[in-house]
Amino acid sequence: MDVNIASDTLDISLGRDKNIIIKREGIKEINDAKIIGNNVTETIGWNISIKNNKNTPIRIIVEDQFPVSTRK
Repeated sequence: MDVNIASDTLDISLGRDKNIIIKREGIKEINDAKIIGNNVTETIGWNISIKNNKNTPIRIIVEDQFPVSTRK
């Protein structure tokens, strides 16, 4: 690690916390696929729920990825 470019904050992952439960489920009502010419447009909805089983409040940032088409 280059300490010359380090700021006053350092993000470190300490692994999975078993007291925080995250579920990611597809929403069937939002799933939709359309074919327009040679293009296929697909809309997919997700429900992400987080449950904190700790006795203290937590601060969490949820970042999700989305698929990128491999077609050119």
